[in-house]
Amino acid sequence: MYLDSFSKTKSLSVRFFPEPMLRERCLSLFAESIRTAHCHAPDEWTVSLHPREIRLVVGHLIPFSLMEGRIWIALDLDLLEAIDLHETCLNEARSWQWKTKHYSVFKLVPSRNGYYFPDKDPLEKLWPMVWKLNAAFIKRIGNLKRRLHPQSRAKYEPAVLEFLRQELNQPVPNPGTDLSLPEEIGESQVFYEGARKRVSVNAYERSPAARRICLEHHGTRCAVCAQDMSEIYGPVADGLIHVHHLKPLSEIKEDYEINPIADLLPVCPNCHAVIHRRKPPYTIEELKEFWEKAGQARQTH
Repeated sequence: MYLDSFSKTKSLSVRFFPEPMLRERCLSLFAESIRTAHCHAPDEWTVSLHPREIRLVVGHLIPFSLMEGRIWIALDLDLLEAIDLHETCLNEARSWQWKTKHYSVFKLVPSRNGYYFPDKDPLEKLWPMVWKLNAAFIKRIGNLKRRLHPQSRAKYEPAVLEFLRQELNQPVPNPGTDLSLPEEIGESQVFYEGARKRVSVNAYERSPAARRICLEHHGTRCAVCAQDMSEIYGPVADGLIHVHHLKPLSEIKEDYEINPIADLLPVCPNCHAVIHRRKPPYTIEELKEFWEKAGQARQTH
């Protein structure tokens, strides 16, 4: 049954999004929504397979679902109405279409629902707004502490999550498991020496969009030592870089919103390891000073 579900998940994803890069992007968006659900309702979410969709369920509601050529998204109605610009942008976007018939809104947890067409938003100009509204809705569901419907729990397909892990090389949690918060983002998984526990990251930190925006702005050269890994190891290390959160996660409150340019910086794995040899972590400025002093010492020998 597990292998059948895995194969079915793969088959549906290819049918929904035949173009490989678009498919990977949509699966990444799905994984983002799953991590958001896990942050706010760790025991009360599930994923399930249906003939025409791959569905995320949180509590009694469906906030996100992959369909053929499109993604069903539920948007927090209060936040949508509070910021008029959001609704105006959605009304004008080619990549968004409001649901007009069944389940155009959820009344129990106020939302307005529609479809996102990722192929019409290749630069993801609309997606950050959609994700923000969807994440707010998922958080609202989690705050209600409503139990997952027994029928939804019975339809849980763990193969969907394993497919996402293998396809994306990203950490994707299972329902009810611990979701720890390491400082590094963007790597497939983090292990502490001598431990067997895999450490996943929260929805904000693991956002592929946040990582991409950070690297598009700052590049892949280390902010401390100024080295590019591909210049040392060649093409095999092209794009290999960690993304470091400048504000310690212990200081981040639940309503914190990440700014990928101001809050994140690229650092090489070596510098990143040194940053976290102390709690609180060393600052970028402190590490630069260490690097410069070490360089001066080498020159004198």
